[in-house]
Parts: sequence; structure tokens; C-alpha cells
Amino acid sequence: MKGRPEPGGCAIGGKPTSGERTLRTALLLSAPGPLLTAYAALRSPSATQLADCLRRSTELVAVVAALVIYRMLRADGGTDPERKPRLERICGLLVGGAMALCGLLMLAASLLRLAQHADVSASPLGLGIAAAGLIANGVFYLRYRALSRAEGAVLRTQERLYRAKALVDLCVTLSLSCLLLAPGLALSRYADSAGSLLVACYLLYSGLTGVRSAVSFKP
Repeated sequence: MKGRPEPGGCAIGGKPTSGERTLRTALLLSAPGPLLTAYAALRSPSATQLADCLRRSTELVAVVAALVIYRMLRADGGTDPERKPRLERICGLLVGGAMALCGLLMLAASLLRLAQHADVSASPLGLGIAAAGLIANGVFYLRYRALSRAEGAVLRTQERLYRAKALVDLCVTLSLSCLLLAPGLALSRYADSAGSLLVACYLLYSGLTGVRSAVSFKP
């Protein structure tokens, strides 16, 4: 029936559901993140801030892919049962591969920065972005957790993504706080390296997990 909402998607011929509105809002709030963190990374040699910029860039790709697939899968009202697993597999491979590659590059950069024994400092802008991200991603995680119970696999994927995003933002906030409060201490330098390594490991683990799930997925 025209105007009847499909579970997990847009109302056919009607207004977007809560799931799509949440995805759109998440995309709008995530879009400035890579640019702002790139600016902060240029102003500071912190490995954590560079890792945070790369991490937010790959996560933005994941959010865009989720929104596109969410709309494509529901546009036809579920008339093509083979379309969903095919699109989800392609999305998982692309996003997972990008995150894993970014994690490998960041892991190498973090180890190299640790071996250089150079003093680093944090940008207040980078710390502010990380703290704001912690709050926003925590709210979106709770929102996706509530919606995913009724609105399908795409939002369950976003629930896991935003839970990880909030945890990493917590690590980045703590690391950059150490650098900002005590930039000359050896402990701060090790905190910066630890923060960037945590982000790198998160990217690598999430990427490999996504690729493995996409490869082994059976409709």
C-alpha cells in the first residue's frame, strides 16, 4: 500500500522513517570531522591527531555507504530478495578494506613516531573535536541501539560502529588531554603513541572483521 512504511527503511511514497532520519543526521554531523581534524593535525605533530583524522575519514565512508544502501534496499519495497545481500557484501568489502588499509598505515606511522623521541603537543581544536565526538557518538549509539531492534541489519551495523567510535573518542580525548596539559613530559609522548596505536588497532580490527563478515556472508 502506498505510504505504508517498510521495516527498516523509508515509507514507500511517504516520509523517511526514524532510521533514515537518524542516518542523515549522523552523516551531517560526521561530514566536517575529517576536515577539522586534518586542520588540527597540521597544527600539531601529534600521532594521535593524525590517526583521529584518518579514522574519521574512513568512518565517514561507512556512514555514507550505510545511508545509500539503506535507501536503495527499501526503494523497491523488497521486491528483489537477491539485491540486499549483494549490496551489503560490496559495502562491507569496500568499507572494511579501506579501514584495514588505513589501520596498517597508521600503525606504521605510530611506531615510527614513537622511535623518533620527539616532543609533541596537542591542538585545543583537536581535543575539542574528540570530546564533542565522544558525546555525539555516545548519543547516536544509544539511538541506533533502540532503532536496530525493529529496523534491520543496516542499523545494527551502525550500532556497532558508533559504539566503537565512542570508545575510540574516549581514548583520543584522554591522550590529547595529556599532551595539552603536559606537552614536555615523557609520559605525554608515550600517551600520544598509545592513543595513536589504539586508533590504528581499532581501524585494523574493524576493517578485517568487516571484510571477513562480507566474504563469509551467506544470504
